[in-house]
Amino acid sequence: MIGFMSSARKPPPVFDGRQLMSELKQTGHFWLPDDSTRRLWGRLHYVPGDVTTLILDGNISCRPVGNGNLTFPEIHGRLSTGASCVMRGLWGAVETFIAEEDHFRSTLHAELLLIGLDGEAAADARFERVGVTFSHLDEWFDVPLRVEYQKRDFDQAQVTFDPDQFSVRANFEGKPVSIESFCQRGIPTVADTKGLEFTFDYRLLIVPDDAQPLDWYLRAIGILRPLFMFLLGNGVYTLQVEAFQTAGKESRTVQVFPKVTVPLVVRRASSQFNVRHDDIRSELNVLLREWLEKEDVLTVVRSTLTDLLTVDGLTPEAVFTRIVQTMEHLHGVVSEEQGRYVTRGTWRNFCDWLESVFPEAWENAQPEELACLTTERGALLGRIRGVNSLTFRSRLRALFDRVPGRELMPVIDNPPNVEQYLDNLLPRLEATRNYLTHFSAKNREQALAGKDLERAALQCWAVLLFTLARFLGVSENLAGDIALAGRRAMFLVGTDAQL
Repeated sequence: MIGFMSSARKPPPVFDGRQLMSELKQTGHFWLPDDSTRRLWGRLHYVPGDVTTLILDGNISCRPVGNGNLTFPEIHGRLSTGASCVMRGLWGAVETFIAEEDHFRSTLHAELLLIGLDGEAAADARFERVGVTFSHLDEWFDVPLRVEYQKRDFDQAQVTFDPDQFSVRANFEGKPVSIESFCQRGIPTVADTKGLEFTFDYRLLIVPDDAQPLDWYLRAIGILRPLFMFLLGNGVYTLQVEAFQTAGKESRTVQVFPKVTVPLVVRRASSQFNVRHDDIRSELNVLLREWLEKEDVLTVVRSTLTDLLTVDGLTPEAVFTRIVQTMEHLHGVVSEEQGRYVTRGTWRNFCDWLESVFPEAWENAQPEELACLTTERGALLGRIRGVNSLTFRSRLRALFDRVPGRELMPVIDNPPNVEQYLDNLLPRLEATRNYLTHFSAKNREQALAGKDLERAALQCWAVLLFTLARFLGVSENLAGDIALAGRRAMFLVGTDAQL
């Protein structure tokens, strides 16, 4: 089993006060769904970037204490605030303390905490919509508030609220859904030490045609988050998730506390985004719809975006390797049939013929040569069957060649001769990838290093972004803008420390 550490840490100050970036401590009574009469007092503790911990006074398992771990699909509770709660995906253990009599303490860890959901209705709970607040949305959209003072003495002002908005119809996992923007505003009553401040908060609403279980929404959020990393060019983080449910005439809001990524630092300058909402407004419908409908084939690309833009401590070698490997993968996604020199059927027929005559068809072969070929016949024929697939270098060159000259030139730093530049660059990209994955003295001589490696990684990153944008239906001009912005400002948290 591979052990993964969580990203639990103190969030950056810019996220102060955000729900999923703030610790939550509550007390209450908790019980198993099938035994609501046996309630234990306990304390829960949500930590950003980690699971929610629940410590109960008593043995929640109702079985003799042993070495085995406990697992529970769900535990229900009532907090001291009066709110109901549900915890899902729990595991842990029971400790015992022996004095005059035995005392038990259950320590459990939950993958998901839901506050405001009634335990009796949790099993079949469906929600009409879910709202999610991502970081950087306030900077990605235009500022919705405009204050115009009416007189020179600033006694009167006119406040205009005109937020950016979009609504996109799409399908996710076969379910028709609308993805909408929503902007919440705050109106101050009195001035504080910072002055009279009007606040706003952009978020996304996921509204399917039919109510869906919470897991469906969480999967949709997990797909949407890398899309905004692609658009912004840096890590995007989940700050709040709310699920809305209607029961008769009553409307309920459930606060969702999943395990989220907590960054070390964040970049907020909108001038360094790959693209802002105003730039992509006219093409956002197609882009978002394609992103959701092609989510299955973009799994590797999404992982690359997330890992490169949110994982701390990456080295240039790790960044380069991940980018070029993803480019090779993406080439297969965008041009499946062009990944072969000849058609699959033609090559299969040729290989079948070769297998029937190999190695006897070699008329002038020496007996020892035929014996050697016969011994390795299976391995050699297997390798020959794979020759029809394009090489790593050919796939990367095909992606570079897909970028029109006016978009490609600034990405590769405007060389005098593009063809000659690529003819020199691609062998070194291949040698670098090969050297970083399997040692060779020849590859080490040709491999890029230092600033040359970083420059090549950024050029490949730009081509990757352009290819992805075009695959999602974005126009050439806008895809070129995204690629060039990514070339200029890829935001990574790395380290050059040697000790």
